Amino acid sequence: MLAVIWMLQPASVLAAALHATLIRADPAEGSLSKTSVTTVRLLFSEPVQPLGQTITLLSPTGQQSAHGAVKITGNQVEMSIDVHQPGSYLVNWQVLSQDSQPVNGSYIFSLQRVAGPWANTTAQDQPGGLSAVLQTLAHVIHFVGYALAFGVLAFLWLVVGSLDTPDDDIIEQRLFRLVHIGILALLLAEPLNLLAQALALTNGQGLNLDSIGGLLATSFGWLFSLRLGAALLLWSVVGAIQQGAKRGIQFACGLGIVLALIDSIGSHALGSSSLWLSLLAHIGHLVGMGLWLGGLSGLIVLWNVQALSSQRTALLLRFGHLSATAVAELFISGILLSWLHVARLANLFTTFYGRIVLTKICLFLLILSTIVVLMRAKKYSSRDWWIIEAIALTGVLILAGLLISLSPPLPQN
Repeated sequence: MLAVIWMLQPASVLAAALHATLIRADPAEGSLSKTSVTTVRLLFSEPVQPLGQTITLLSPTGQQSAHGAVKITGNQVEMSIDVHQPGSYLVNWQVLSQDSQPVNGSYIFSLQRVAGPWANTTAQDQPGGLSAVLQTLAHVIHFVGYALAFGVLAFLWLVVGSLDTPDDDIIEQRLFRLVHIGILALLLAEPLNLLAQALALTNGQGLNLDSIGGLLATSFGWLFSLRLGAALLLWSVVGAIQQGAKRGIQFACGLGIVLALIDSIGSHALGSSSLWLSLLAHIGHLVGMGLWLGGLSGLIVLWNVQALSSQRTALLLRFGHLSATAVAELFISGILLSWLHVARLANLFTTFYGRIVLTKICLFLLILSTIVVLMRAKKYSSRDWWIIEAIALTGVLILAGLLISLSPPLPQN
């Protein structure tokens, strides 16, 4: 599904949707100035942060030109320069989006005449390509890991914990296996995301240790370390739970809410006019999806356990309560997020971001409609249907991962 969407979307449109984009430059791309230029000024689609050597200017001889300090004010970046030599100049820029995602690009301008090694260079913004695919994949792996780690633990606590089961060892062994897979996914997602961002800064030309070091020194690196720390802490807590510290499961679920907060800080929430409402909606959306997919995964692996054969009805009923809460949470938070980020109803149909949101909503409603039909036909208590439901929910996560990798439509003035 993701591949189909990706292939149907023109690469230029996809590239323009990736986080902060350059709206205007002064001197303009391809411009020919008759007088000396003293300032490079860049205007972006959203507030940005510095990243490494934010702006570099290469002269017609290929050498770096003299320049002053970079000044950033909201969505505007400027740097004083000393340009007197006739010829073409290459401007390379790299910044951090408001959601801590790096973007970069380059363009040329000329003084008095078009000449030098950059004369035939064309403007280049951060491409979709491999880095965008890896970034989306990293987000999807993170979401799946969150569901399998924290969602399954919540299922163990809120659903299985209330049952009188004669053989807890087999039950816990199966559920903790899922939890460990989830933790592994959380740990894997972070270096994959770092790789994606590092490749983006080099336009897919290979890894650069300076770029990686620059990324880790920014707010991206801060969020990177917090996510890794949360996953490693969860690993320790789960080990303690398996050794008999049963109260640790409540702490682990609380840690899941903290990780959801960390994720919301690294999402589009910071760019919203209603910051706290957006943060709460992002947290609720991730927690709701984690509860639904994690609980469903737990139900699938436990359904054939002989020790639970006499309590399957109670198990299904309690899971129904958990999933209904998760669905309500997803619905409310999804409406809020759409309202906050899509801006106008027309953007659902006219922008790539909006079409992904619309596809996600349709898939979500299709899953709910199918569940309702199966429940009315009394066919929902089938492990095969749950597996199909889990696959469909994974499709929703793929769309969510793609949305995190894109910028919402710009508000219309």
